[in-house]
Amino acid sequence: MQEEMCIVFRSHSDGMAMKKKLNVADIPHEIIPTPRAFSVGCSISIKIDAEDLRAVREILAYSSEIHTGGIHPIKVKKKWFGFRKK
Repeated sequence: MQEEMCIVFRSHSDGMAMKKKLNVADIPHEIIPTPRAFSVGCSISIKIDAEDLRAVREILAYSSEIHTGGIHPIKVKKKWFGFRKK
């Protein structure tokens, strides 16, 4: 199972600026609602694979205009499809 990380932002514009930079760098990502446990003001976050974390940190190091509320690991719950007998 591949670990995923959640980049939390202080504002919507920070999240959109990061999305643009990830697109240019061709790093796979997904915009997701910010988990309550990580909420710092913005309702969107970006989910990335943990293997891309180093590249994302480099982007943030050179992008002083983007303010994050941190990068946190996401626990992925196994999805179960089917019926449960009562």
